[in-house]
Amino acid sequence: MSSHITSPHRKHAIVIGGGIAGLATARVLFYHFERVTIVEPDHYPEKPAFRSGVPQGRQTHLMLLSGRSVLEELFPGITTKLQAQGAIPLDLLREAIMNFGEGRIHRIPSSMMLYTCSRALIEWQIHQLLRLSPQIRILEGYEVVGLLTDAKKQAVAGVKIRERNTQAPSEHTTQELEANLVVEASGRSTQMPQWLQELGFLPPSEVVVDPFLGYATGIYEPGLDPERDWKSIIIQSSVHQRTRAGVLHTIEDHRWMVSLAGAGRDYPPTDEAGFLEFARSLPDPCLYMVLKEARLLSKIYGYRQTKNRWLQYEQLRHLPENLVMIGDAVCAFNPVYAQGMSVALLEAKVLDACLLKYQGKTLRGLVPTFQKALARTVAVPWQLATAADSRLPTTEGAQRNALSTLFNWYMDHLMARLPYDDTIAQAFAEVIQLAHSPGLLFRPDIVLKILVRNTEQEKR
Repeated sequence: MSSHITSPHRKHAIVIGGGIAGLATARVLFYHFERVTIVEPDHYPEKPAFRSGVPQGRQTHLMLLSGRSVLEELFPGITTKLQAQGAIPLDLLREAIMNFGEGRIHRIPSSMMLYTCSRALIEWQIHQLLRLSPQIRILEGYEVVGLLTDAKKQAVAGVKIRERNTQAPSEHTTQELEANLVVEASGRSTQMPQWLQELGFLPPSEVVVDPFLGYATGIYEPGLDPERDWKSIIIQSSVHQRTRAGVLHTIEDHRWMVSLAGAGRDYPPTDEAGFLEFARSLPDPCLYMVLKEARLLSKIYGYRQTKNRWLQYEQLRHLPENLVMIGDAVCAFNPVYAQGMSVALLEAKVLDACLLKYQGKTLRGLVPTFQKALARTVAVPWQLATAADSRLPTTEGAQRNALSTLFNWYMDHLMARLPYDDTIAQAFAEVIQLAHSPGLLFRPDIVLKILVRNTEQEKR
């Protein structure tokens, strides 16, 4: 990370929203501004727990390899702290049962060490570390209701806030907070397009790819099994029947967090019997078999706000100065691919790099520079998520053309080889962990294997 920088143009920065994206952004801004204020409508719990401001918080989350690396860079030692709080170390290829519909991937040692835990624990630990910094103020229980601008309405100068309580909005007292930079990180509920229109700017174009996927998640106490040698289960239906998937991760207190997902409106039930029956329909019986012997500890919670959505700010010719957008407020992914937290951290790192380029300068020009850099950062995970979702005939908004058809054909045949080729399985795992670009899957030796195998099958 960059060293702590101050200048007349970097007195105060405001972050709208205190989720993972907002908290990580505040940590980056700490190095570039004298003061940072996070405005969060919710209140943070004293211990790791679900909070209403994160409606997807009860669902399974996984910090990918790329995200874990940035998290440790932003908060040195946080991995050790998470593990001390109960996060479970996981060698992805060796300690997870993974079946993408064509058979189980061989369990081999790898360098892909992850840590499985609840999202609540990750956010709580980040929040605890940020509280230690006197330069960062977290304004809980307040919501941003508009932007402050200069006289010409060409630059943002702060935000309007009000306390969030049970009173009617008209009874709230609105306050003004001035800042040299405002970062929108409020997530899928962002109101920034409307606020831009109110200031006379065009809103961004919106691209939506919706597979109509729904989740259901429950917490279980594992049954006794002295021979159990795995920590996670990841199951996805085959390339010919993709609507259902299931994930089990061991989390803090050695509980299991189990999520079932169904696309094309094939939503998993939220009653225990229906949930178990849905698990039995998966192509690999292992998840169903262990759930039969486990004890449900919680309600089963559903969640269906899962569409891929990209607000393309990078394409706008005019945006107000001193305002940038980040995280799900720009690009939100189908959560089944576990990209959200990791991509938000990667975006925060991009913001740090952009601010460093403006060291000793005004922030004029930062906005388009950052939004274009962010677009390049989300392009790969967006392609991975939407390409997979576009294979479903029920997905709306997917672009289907000759190139996408060829890409999907190749990926179908590559995934069919996962149980039989450790080299391909390792490459696939690195790509879905965002630790390597998708180009790895098109390495000449891998392409040759796919083409030769397909030719042999056609001759039979």
